[in-house]
Amino acid sequence: DPAAATSVPVASIQRSLTAEAFDASAVERLRAETRFWTGTLDLGFAYTDATTDTMNVSVGAELRRKTAVSKLILRGDYRLGTERRSGQPQTNVENRLAGAVRYDRDLIGRLFSFGAFTAEYDEVQQLSLRTIPTLGLGYYLLKSDEITLDVRAGGGYVYERFFDETSNDYFTATFGAGVEAVLPLGSTLEARVEYLPSVEDWVDTYFIRGSASWRMPLLSWLDFKLTVTDDYTSRPAPGTTHNSFTTLAGLSLKY
Repeated sequence: DPAAATSVPVASIQRSLTAEAFDASAVERLRAETRFWTGTLDLGFAYTDATTDTMNVSVGAELRRKTAVSKLILRGDYRLGTERRSGQPQTNVENRLAGAVRYDRDLIGRLFSFGAFTAEYDEVQQLSLRTIPTLGLGYYLLKSDEITLDVRAGGGYVYERFFDETSNDYFTATFGAGVEAVLPLGSTLEARVEYLPSVEDWVDTYFIRGSASWRMPLLSWLDFKLTVTDDYTSRPAPGTTHNSFTTLAGLSLKY
């Protein structure tokens, strides 16, 4: 009855489907139950069989839970690169495992709080473990459906242990910035950079990390993904370099 009908603002509808479609499809029920969650699975592979045989494999996964006032991000990735020259044994040119958790919570206006934790293992850099928990406040310089740009500052703790049993550990300040943007043709860009200096020795003890990812949709469930990462530490393990730079290209399954 139109006279007794209730008006529903279109902007408030997150997902709408018939009861028949909901009951008939386990996938639709899962989407409804996990409506705040999105996920991706990234895959990359390269192989060369020649005088020097090489293989590179990369696997990554990400889960996000986003509501009107909060965002939770869970990430993990593994990269393996091998090289074998004719007549010589195989060696690893990359063997890295990393994971991260980040939670942002809106406070007042464009101000938000954040907490994050990262952990990393890197054989080539002779890093057996690096953990960095951080906590602080951030501010959205831009915030819309097309682009968000934020800056953040806080504190944390850096712990690094190397293969030779030496270690670094220090309390750190943290300064960072990030951008997420929707680009032409449905592609997206996400980039982030952080500077973490020791609170006791800002000049000689610090860690800088940055990453950028560009996605181009191929199908409704499949993207092409290009990623660039760079880590710089002022106090690397003996015999290793200060900087670690990586580029990756592959496919990304999305949910």
